[in-house]
Amino acid sequence: MLAAGGCAWATTTDYRWAYFLASRVLRNSLDELSRWGRELLTYFESDNPALVTRRELREHLQWPDRRLREALEELVDLEYLECQRGSSNLFTFRLAGAAGAGQNILGLLMPEELEQQWIRGKRDEH
Repeated sequence: MLAAGGCAWATTTDYRWAYFLASRVLRNSLDELSRWGRELLTYFESDNPALVTRRELREHLQWPDRRLREALEELVDLEYLECQRGSSNLFTFRLAGAAGAGQNILGLLMPEELEQQWIRGKRDEH
């Protein structure tokens, strides 16, 4: 809604939608990851397996070995995934720390942070 003076008023719900759309557009257009690296990271973020082997990933994702190895290498190099080498050269992978979770997109204020600031501002007015 436009107010006098040409200002636009928006609710936190409006901001949530704008943030969601911006995150989708910016994540795809400014992404540092390859298509397969992004897809594999999305799998780890959504399914959050504790520790998983290359074989388990290959069988679950139905990917060729080379594609999986390249995507895993990319995510480990960029520290999105942690790799552990076990006995018999068995490699297992897991999400590194809080990689990707709640990431701020190019410095945009997250909707939850905006709501907290708004609540604090309302409290300070009284």
